[in-house]
Amino acid sequence: MCASDLDFLRFFAYFLQVAVDKTITVCFFMHYFKITGMSCTVCRQKIERVISSLDGVDSCSVNLLDGTATAEGKADPLMIADAIRRAGYGAEIISAAADNDKTCSKGDAEYRKMLFRLLLSAVLLVPLIYVSMGTMIFSFPGLTAFDEPFTKGLTEMFLTLAIMTVNRDYFVRGFKSLFSLAPDMNTLVSLGSLASFIWSCRIFLPDAFLHASDHMDDCMYFESAAMILTLVTLGRVLEARARYKTVSAVRQLQNMRPAVAVVQRGDREVEISADELSAGDVFIVRPGGIFPADGIVIEGASSVDESSLTGESIPADKQKGDRVSAASVNFNGVLKCRATGTGADTLFSKLIRLVAESSVSKAPIERVADRIARVFVPAVMLLSLLTFLIWVIIGAEPGTALKYAVSVLVISCPCSLGLATPVAVMVGAGVAARCGIIFKSAAVMEKTCRISNLAVDKTGTLTCGKMVVTDIVPCGGVELNYLLTSACSLEHYSEHPVARAVQALESECGSVLHEASDIKIHPGNGITGRINGRFTVAGNSGFIRRFTGLSAEAESKFSELVKQGKTAVFFAEDGILLGIMGIADVLRDDSRDGVELLKKSGVNVVMLSGDNTVTASAVGRKAGIDEIIAELDPVQKAEYVRSLKKSGVTAMAGDGVNDAPALAASDIGISVQSGTDIAADTADIILFHNRITDIYSAVRISRLVLRNIYENFFWAFIYNVSAIPLAAGVFSHWLGWQLSPVTAAGAMSLSSFCVVMNALRLNLIGIQGRNSRDMEGEAFSGQKTELNAPDCFCIAGAEIHSPVSAVSSAEAGKNRDFTCIMSIDGMMCIHCEEFVKKILEGIDGVVSADVSHSSGTAKLVMRKRISEDILKNSVEKEDYSVLSIVFDTSSDRC
Repeated sequence: MCASDLDFLRFFAYFLQVAVDKTITVCFFMHYFKITGMSCTVCRQKIERVISSLDGVDSCSVNLLDGTATAEGKADPLMIADAIRRAGYGAEIISAAADNDKTCSKGDAEYRKMLFRLLLSAVLLVPLIYVSMGTMIFSFPGLTAFDEPFTKGLTEMFLTLAIMTVNRDYFVRGFKSLFSLAPDMNTLVSLGSLASFIWSCRIFLPDAFLHASDHMDDCMYFESAAMILTLVTLGRVLEARARYKTVSAVRQLQNMRPAVAVVQRGDREVEISADELSAGDVFIVRPGGIFPADGIVIEGASSVDESSLTGESIPADKQKGDRVSAASVNFNGVLKCRATGTGADTLFSKLIRLVAESSVSKAPIERVADRIARVFVPAVMLLSLLTFLIWVIIGAEPGTALKYAVSVLVISCPCSLGLATPVAVMVGAGVAARCGIIFKSAAVMEKTCRISNLAVDKTGTLTCGKMVVTDIVPCGGVELNYLLTSACSLEHYSEHPVARAVQALESECGSVLHEASDIKIHPGNGITGRINGRFTVAGNSGFIRRFTGLSAEAESKFSELVKQGKTAVFFAEDGILLGIMGIADVLRDDSRDGVELLKKSGVNVVMLSGDNTVTASAVGRKAGIDEIIAELDPVQKAEYVRSLKKSGVTAMAGDGVNDAPALAASDIGISVQSGTDIAADTADIILFHNRITDIYSAVRISRLVLRNIYENFFWAFIYNVSAIPLAAGVFSHWLGWQLSPVTAAGAMSLSSFCVVMNALRLNLIGIQGRNSRDMEGEAFSGQKTELNAPDCFCIAGAEIHSPVSAVSSAEAGKNRDFTCIMSIDGMMCIHCEEFVKKILEGIDGVVSADVSHSSGTAKLVMRKRISEDILKNSVEKEDYSVLSIVFDTSSDRC
């Protein structure tokens, strides 16, 4: 058995293992739940323990931010929901993480309920504060009865009791948790408030009936008991409002889905709910309409905005046979499509599900908070009891001791500690989603910041994955237009990828293709045929030499193209060489920038390719990669990735089936959206924009999120370390510093709110890195230039911009438009791109503007030279910053 057979068997075994794994996975189910009543990380831990303890549950995850839970396994979801309810929380089964419109509405309803509780508590608190303290400052006529201690105390007691009734959820859940030996934040709040109320009743009731009212006011804490509940509820409302912002990315994605769809039923068009669509249905989308499902166009042609999925602002042309995706917007034509994916099976729903699941998952660093919170609440309860006993032992009044003990209980709620990680992960996942980057889990997001090696595939990842004509060289005085017409007329009949690159020039020829006959394909060599009766040949160097000789100029150009890793195609007619075309799979526009940014951030970039060494080396050098490994099969790629892992966390970026083993072997697999399904399934990060710069963005987002988590941990720990001694009265004798229970409740609520707001700062930070290299170098060279697009070609040493006719380099320079590169700061997403593009193209004289938020640049083509001030002011008045403007001096007509 030869080595290639062994490699094939190993490759086949890998896919067999993947198939088995997927078959086993089908036997298990993922259940989703909406949970109400959670307030802190201890609540989340308790629910996770309850779910995990059930038979048939293999794994579970609870999201404190949006109140959802997932459970994987064979357990009955009704049994899981019932167990959650028995633990003291509300639970409702929902269909899927992607279909969480109900989840959002339930969250909104819970927020409104909490807001009503706050308003009602505040209405009751105002007269309570007046009765307890306000009468000593001012009094209203007719309210002098409250000056009498018995009336005053009785009123305070009933108002406090009313506020406690409004906020009874704290007591119900708090004592349920206490009796189940899993105390949480509700336990601390309820104990603190109830202790103040019972102590006040113990002072008031006996003294009231014995008419001993001399020191009654000094010993009662009715207002503290009520104020604690009201301030904690205020904190919950503010926190819930901030949480709403953290899940706004998913909400925005959900809002892009249409509610209705127009389907064809026989000869009639019927409007139905988008949820009722099924695979095979024929649906119709008119201009301005949104596609309700994935499908294939069966009739019509139009331009479609797919920016919600790909991030590309330029609409894609669609015609019969093309695929369309749900949530895309139809522009100008009527399209009739056959549905291939509906509901949760659409690519758009999968995107939402990936974002939601990434937010629900738990980062490894969160386990630190879990371990602390597990012992924190019982420790605080013990510390509160010790505080009371110590103050009593040293001779303090029981009321004073109780005040300090209650302050310790209230101020030590571990809310900020529990929110430190999930809120940052949620915001980071939302920011990444807006940039077209999907982390499949929080653990992946955390690990990404530690990437030290990146192995990247060549074809389809660094390059566009499509052959294009990069060089056109007429020979022997042949006119460019004649060469193009002959080449396109002959290659029109071939299906070879190289021929398709030539066919892409047909629309540029400027003339009708000539009639062809006697077409014959020579596999591995080329194509022959008669164009206008003349025998025409296209093929490689060996094939063309059978029909004509090559001049020294042609041999030199051929050697140059080979060194650049390009495919040289020769064209001859009746034994005369017409010219040469250089064809290559060119680099993506951002590949070099992405590699440079990654290298500057400390990531070692390695290119792995199955292509030949010459081609791979040429592409790697253009991308700025120093280490290039070529001629690797899929198994060898995976083995090389494993060797890289010895030197640090290693990521692999690829898009094809042949990349799947390497993606699976890496610490972090990165797949571009244009890749195959198996590459996406094996990957940990999915890039929807197909940009290498987005890999840098993913690393930067990960580092920002982790730094934000550390900041949250720091402030949460500093808050508790400094606040508990202060609440316990440690500094009261020496410095006179002390906290009342009311102040402690306010501080506790504020700490959680601050943690959430700190995480929301991630929305304000620029994620994409700007291109730091001199971008005008190659593009503005007046010498021979190699170009990465088929609209510019190198001809006999001069760069021309139109392949329609052969013009001299002098004429090309004379007719050239003015161009410039603007470096712009502040663009964060595709919407910024579109907005800046609209601003620039609205300036008189600007022909087009190519704007990229990933590189922070805008390339302008202008009919006339426009002053820098006009360009700069137009952009900066919309709150963007122009860092530099570089004009192409070679195009100055003077």
